[in-house]
Amino acid sequence: MSRRRVSTYGSTFSGARVMSLLMTLAVLGALYNQVRDPNMWRWLAPGREARADVGAPAAPAESKKPATEFLRETIVEGPNDQDDGQMVDFKAMCRVIEDKKPLKNYEMPAYWKLAKWSRTQPFDQLEARARKDVVFTQMWQDPDTYRGKLIRMKVHVRRALVHPAPENEAGFKDIYELAGFTDESLSFPYFMILTEKPDGLDLGAEIEADGVFVGYFLKVMGYETFKDKRASPVLIGKLKLLEGARKKKAAAPMGGWMYGALAAGAAVVVAGFFLQTAFIQKSRKSNRLRVSGEVVPEELPTDFYASASPVDVSAQVASSAEPLSSGGATQQTS
Repeated sequence: MSRRRVSTYGSTFSGARVMSLLMTLAVLGALYNQVRDPNMWRWLAPGREARADVGAPAAPAESKKPATEFLRETIVEGPNDQDDGQMVDFKAMCRVIEDKKPLKNYEMPAYWKLAKWSRTQPFDQLEARARKDVVFTQMWQDPDTYRGKLIRMKVHVRRALVHPAPENEAGFKDIYELAGFTDESLSFPYFMILTEKPDGLDLGAEIEADGVFVGYFLKVMGYETFKDKRASPVLIGKLKLLEGARKKKAAAPMGGWMYGALAAGAAVVVAGFFLQTAFIQKSRKSNRLRVSGEVVPEELPTDFYASASPVDVSAQVASSAEPLSSGGATQQTS
């Protein structure tokens, strides 16, 4: 039987290893093309829109459209914060308001009064009278000073939900609850209450829309998250969406061909890994046999004992029974 020559590990480079290496490079290239897209990393910078036209020349200034758009607005005649009597009533209602705690039923009269005030004036009039210099920390630290005051801010809305309004004297049927932040508040959100949804605003738990909000400050409301307890200012008023407001945008998804390429590449890499592992184990076993001097058979017969040649047992017995001659014995012992 011929001796099989086994090459040591590292002297050969199997086809499986070549294929797995090529597919690994292909997968890495596909991943690189995906992660270099700025839209994929928008979640790291909330409030900053990742432009799909990065590197494109900016449009001329004269081609820009007006900054704001508000198509529908319902005005209901009635008194508001400009009437002295209304302010006296509101301040009396505010005596029971507790900041940095959840909204209570006994605080709702002040809530509905601010909601009615917001419907008595057009957005432009509210914005003209509103304060534009109030920031998050001021409302947080000194809520009594700003309670019932009109405040204007540019917000990045990230949630907009509608709820059936509880029974109220103003007759509101639905209440729109918005959550968003400003460039100044960063990760600290505001809660904004609307009695009317502006055209173009999508509803949902995860949206993206920019707008200008003008509303009356009610309180710093406490609430619980799955991690801890927090508190945010609550304002009741109106929202004007900015032109080209982002709505339900997410990072650019990978195409179907990209998913297929990644799946195929991963399958080839895994298969190549197992094939290479089997090849290495076989090579090591062959090397151990060669070093120990054993013969590595090419292939064993199906019936090993049937292929053995017959042996003349009687001849072997007769040969072993012959006495040894003295000379022969002397030669052997010598």
